[in-house]
Amino acid sequence: MYRWALTVVLVALLPASVGAQEEAAAPPVESGASGVAVELPEARPETTPDAVEIPVREGATAPSPYPPTLEGKLAMGHARYTASDYAGALEAYEAAKGMDAARPEVYYFIGCAKSRIDEGYDEAVASMRTAATIAGVENEPWHLRALYAIAVLQERRGDWKAAKKAWNEFVGYAQPRASAAKLVGYAEERLSALDSWEKLEQEYASVREIISKGGS
Repeated sequence: MYRWALTVVLVALLPASVGAQEEAAAPPVESGASGVAVELPEARPETTPDAVEIPVREGATAPSPYPPTLEGKLAMGHARYTASDYAGALEAYEAAKGMDAARPEVYYFIGCAKSRIDEGYDEAVASMRTAATIAGVENEPWHLRALYAIAVLQERRGDWKAAKKAWNEFVGYAQPRASAAKLVGYAEERLSALDSWEKLEQEYASVREIISKGGS
C-alpha cells in the first residue's frame, strides 16, 4: 500500500517538462522552453553539396559536403547530432574548437553532444559553463542559452539542488532583460516545481524507509 501511494504521488509531481527539456538542450535550438521564441545566433550555416570544389580521383572518396571551416564543422556536427550520432557530432564540434577556441557556441554544442553520451553530464555542464564564461554578460544570446542549458542538464540528471542553483542564476541574469521576460517566468515555474519535489521527498522519507525494509 505504501509503495503504491508513494509511486502515484511521486510520478504526479515529477518535473513536468522533462520532454521539453530534452529538446531544449539539443542543437540547433531555435526557441526556448514551452515554445517561447528566443533571439539566438544562427546555428546552421548554409552549406550545399558543391560548397567545396575538390577534384575527385577515380576510386577516391567523394568530398565532404561541408567546407573545411569552423562553420562547416559545426554544420557537420549538427547533421550528425540530428542523426543521433552523438560521438560523431562531438568529434566535429571538437574539430571546430580546434579552429577557434574563443567561440562560445563551440563549447555549447560540445556540451549538447556530451550530454547525450553515457556519464557525460559533468563534462556537459562544464562545457556549458565555459560557453557562458566566454560569452560574458555582454553576449546576451549565448550567455542566456548556456545558463538555460545548465539548468536543464541539472534537472535531467536529477540533481535538484544544483538545478535550483542553476535556475536562480539564470533568473538573476535574465530578469533585467526584457527579451527574456517569458523565459524568466518559465524558470520560476521550474523552481516552484523543484521546491514541491524536495518537500515531497522529505515528507515521504519515512515511507521510503519502510519500503527499503520490505514493509507493505
